[in-house]
Amino acid sequence: MIVNPQIFFVDRVNEKSGEVYRDIRSSADLSKEETCVAIDRFKDHSAQGGLVLPDPDNLIYLKEIMEEIESAKRYL
Repeated sequence: MIVNPQIFFVDRVNEKSGEVYRDIRSSADLSKEETCVAIDRFKDHSAQGGLVLPDPDNLIYLKEIMEEIESAKRYL
């Protein structure tokens, strides 16, 4: 809602009443390009808030995260 409203919100028209309402698109309905844009914007937004998300090809960082989760599992 905050980061990608132009991708996930769509204005639709009720065929019976003519009323315009806002609908939410499923991520399954996005094109590859829209998905990439949405992910990049979300990563940028989270980084601005101090949470850096790893790239999917950064296997070393992802492994470190998984190890940290396992070691802290009793607290989660």
